[in-house]
Amino acid sequence: MDQPAISIFIAVFTVALIHAVLPHHWIPFALVGKSQGWSLAKTLGVTAVSSLGHSAVTTAMGIVVAFLGFQIARYAGGTDIITGGILVAMGLVYVSVSSRHTHNHGPIDPALSDRAAAVSLFTMVTLSPCIELLPMFLAASKFTWSLLTLLGMVMAVANAIGMLLLTTLAYKGVQWLRLERLEHHERKMVGIVLLIIGIGLILFHYTHHK
Repeated sequence: MDQPAISIFIAVFTVALIHAVLPHHWIPFALVGKSQGWSLAKTLGVTAVSSLGHSAVTTAMGIVVAFLGFQIARYAGGTDIITGGILVAMGLVYVSVSSRHTHNHGPIDPALSDRAAAVSLFTMVTLSPCIELLPMFLAASKFTWSLLTLLGMVMAVANAIGMLLLTTLAYKGVQWLRLERLEHHERKMVGIVLLIIGIGLILFHYTHHK
């Protein structure tokens, strides 16, 4: 695995962790688990399954983006410059945007059955894929199918770690961390990661194609 590929894997892991900090990825699980009288183990089980659904949808979208990027590279050439330029442009957009969209999810009825509550949580997270990771899959458009699958697995692991850890802390009542404050900086952090990877790809192209 070459250096650009390793950088993409590191970036995917990092952005997936940043994305997992968003409150709707963990607060609802802890609150619903408490209100339904679930044990911590059951709450984390629902969180883990929901995390897999979230990652599966994001990976599927990412593979489509990667395939399109590969087709563009076949005809346009210079895929490192193309993908690097797109990543830099998106990074600048993320950093410059002063306001970000918010996730408005209504409260879940505490009177719901356990199955209905679990399905509601699963649907909530699965239908809000990590769009910020799609440029990473574009940068990985030259990957083999096995590497793309591995990239999706890395994202799934990072997302699961973040969701399970924060859900556990919230369930146990650790409120002093106030991690929801990081939500307002998510796009800036993602933008910085995109800029670093984009510039890295462009530099790699020029240093290895002299």
